[in-house]
Parts: sequence; C-alpha cells; structure tokens
Amino acid sequence: MGDINTVFSKGKDDLQPVILIHGDLQNHTSLNFLSDLIKSKGHTVLSFDLPGHGLSNFSEDNTNHIATLKKIIEQNQIKNPIIIGHSIGSAIASIYAEENTTSSLILINPLISNIKTINPSIDPEKMTEEYTQYSKALFKEQRLSNFSEQKSPKDFTKLGFETTSPQGLKNNMKFIKDLPEQDNIQNIEVPILIIASEDDPSLPIQYSEKLHKKAKSSKLEIIQGGHNTVLTNHKGITDAINKHYDFLLGQ
Repeated sequence: MGDINTVFSKGKDDLQPVILIHGDLQNHTSLNFLSDLIKSKGHTVLSFDLPGHGLSNFSEDNTNHIATLKKIIEQNQIKNPIIIGHSIGSAIASIYAEENTTSSLILINPLISNIKTINPSIDPEKMTEEYTQYSKALFKEQRLSNFSEQKSPKDFTKLGFETTSPQGLKNNMKFIKDLPEQDNIQNIEVPILIIASEDDPSLPIQYSEKLHKKAKSSKLEIIQGGHNTVLTNHKGITDAINKHYDFLLGQ
C-alpha cells in the first residue's frame, strides 16, 4: 500500500473515535476546524490525506478508496468510529458504513450517488476531461498546503489543481463516475447527520432532502454556502454538529 499521511490525536477511551475524510482537490487541513471541535469534546481523531493529495503518495496499491480506509482503520486499531466526510469523502464514508461497523456518520455536502443522477446537467465524461486539462495545465507540485486558510472558491480551486497530483485527481474522478445511480443510504443502520447547502451549484438541495427521507435514522441541517462549506462556513457546520451531538452518540 502506498504511503498515506495520517494525523492521529488520542482521546478518551470511553468515547467513539472520529475519522475525518476531506473532499476532492483538498487535503486533511480543510477539516482542521472539525478536528479541533472533536478533540475539544475528548474524542480520538484521525484525519488523513487521500492518495495523491497533501503528503499521501499515489500508487497502484491505493486506487481503491474503501480498501485504503479499511487499511488505515486497521493500522490505527480504530473500532466503531464516527466518520465525517465532505463531498467525495461522504461517499467513501457511506460506502464503508454499508458493510463495516461504524457508530454514526456526518455527511457534508454529500455526494454518494452518480453525479449524473444527482444533477443531469453535469456530464461526467466532460467533467473528467476538463479536470484533466486543468490538472495538466496548473499542477506544480504535490505538497501539503493549508486549505483552512482559503476563503473563496477561486482560491481553493486554483490551489487544489496546483497541489493535487494528476494521478490522484484522475482516480477520484473515476471513483465519482463509478458511484451507483441509486445510493444505498437506506441500508445504513447508524445515525446520519446530513449537512447541506441550498447554494450548492453541483448538488441540488432536493438531493440531500431525498437522502434524509430514505435514511433509516437521519437529521438534516441546511446551512449557507456553496459546495465547499468546509472552507466558507465553519460556524454553520460546527453549530449543526453541536446541535445533534447526542443524536450522533446514539443518546
């Protein structure tokens, strides 16, 4: 397995550990504000860079995001985690939770179905082609940049293409294209908090509302911001988590 950069903070043994999974064209720093929140509550926190992002190498051994997540969980001896995922990270979290033990999920700007199913105006093949061209033109070097300091979508997009390896980006696009046309969120048994934005240009709010209705046990919070609320609306996300904290703990 290729080298995956992980950041681990040990918390109380009687609280569920928390895993953070960032979105495409970012790295673990985009969720630093959530790491701080969760650590303040006493939880063990594990965050990591997806392959080809931040300080994680991309190799043929880590093309499968679910297998990579499983390996990280095994290596760090994590049991029954709360998993928080943003965008593509929410897909990784939900697919993992279908067949593996978790405590609860937090899906931020969730993308867990095929993008064309969610938004018919988006052509996955065209999107992949455009992203590949941007990557070839803008990529400078893979490195760990602090995404928590980025405030505008333009800043995020430019920095993302400059620092995410083309191989990692291509692998993410394949993962997104291969997502099922119909998600299986109804098969997830644990509590799910869905945090969505009505201003998300890629994922209509109706999609998150549909996920909420299909899930066996879920809460839906709609906040301000576009698709990258993890960069633009920390307060909205932390307020939503604090509001439903007992629900996420199964209390």
